[in-house]
Amino acid sequence: MAVGYVWSRSACTWRSALCFPLLPVMKLNGNPLQGNRTMLLVQARQLSKVNKQQVPPKQTVKLMNDKLSPYPYIIPEQMENFITGGDPQAKMKLQAVLLLMAFMRERGEKLPEILDSQNFLEMIECSEHEVYKLIEMYNFHSNKNTLSVKIKNDKKLKRNSVNHKESSLANAMNNSLLFPISKIDQSHYYNTNLIQGLLFGQQIVFDCAFDDYMTLIEIKTTAKHLNDCIRHNRRSLRPFGLNFCNVESNGKLLRHLKLHNPSIENDLPVNLYTSSYLDVFRKEDIVYLSPFVHREFEYHPHDVYVLSALSNNNPLCVKKARKEGVRCFKLPLGFYEMKRRSRLSINEAFKKLLLKKDTGEFMKKKTTIKHDFC
Repeated sequence: MAVGYVWSRSACTWRSALCFPLLPVMKLNGNPLQGNRTMLLVQARQLSKVNKQQVPPKQTVKLMNDKLSPYPYIIPEQMENFITGGDPQAKMKLQAVLLLMAFMRERGEKLPEILDSQNFLEMIECSEHEVYKLIEMYNFHSNKNTLSVKIKNDKKLKRNSVNHKESSLANAMNNSLLFPISKIDQSHYYNTNLIQGLLFGQQIVFDCAFDDYMTLIEIKTTAKHLNDCIRHNRRSLRPFGLNFCNVESNGKLLRHLKLHNPSIENDLPVNLYTSSYLDVFRKEDIVYLSPFVHREFEYHPHDVYVLSALSNNNPLCVKKARKEGVRCFKLPLGFYEMKRRSRLSINEAFKKLLLKKDTGEFMKKKTTIKHDFC
């Protein structure tokens, strides 16, 4: 594989002023990669090691208000075949979940107004106790979405009902010779920012080898934290290069990552590897970060830091690091006010690493503004 240089003005638009000349573009057998997107996004896709898969469309069912029906939700045959896949055991689990919901309705407990096929796929993989937690979570998200839609509609009505007294002045202020920066342009800018981190920045690895040691709720929490890390890294001035290692192509974690961020395999400039991080980086440069060790680490810009994609208090990552002979340290938690816990979540630890890289410190200094009154 060779590295060439091209003028990458096509990767961005003039109105957002995001033109980066002479960015390296990967070549295979001396020929530059071809694609229907920008050249920068094509080279980011080439770095991915996992086959692309499309996220299946969601089908929804509504809650039945008729208490004479045996089940609170009537699932169509096509949706049932999609959920169970023709497996008789999966059909029995689906019937058990519907029967549990019928008992909850008889006891007067609240059920979600709308459920989709992905919700049923999650529930048939859980125990009875986890199904109760998932239903509470679906109720919370449903109420939150309803409230946000109501607030958005109220703001829209208020904005449309405003009477502009000085219409000529308002039109003069709204006119401009430049086109507005759209969300697509912003997304292209953030993607080029991620590519800068992949090519020239320090590398961060998320170890995704713990799917079998987490419950479904913990996997969903982990996927949410990982997407939060991607979001903060895209907006950083000095981003890390994000690498996801030990990824299972048909695993639960990757499936929930695609639910939160469908472009993670197609358009998002991150590296997805089915192999171990020992096959990608040098063993001498790898540092595994875990809260279950006593040695505090010192930041070095040339080290490759590994964060475990694990959302429970299980010290599996320490056992794995010691078995592989990798250095293992913990973040200095003295900078953080740890009131009721002894560890940071994945996104919190990643944000502290970003802050350390940008400012050299783990905490933002509080600045006080003094006001002098006469």
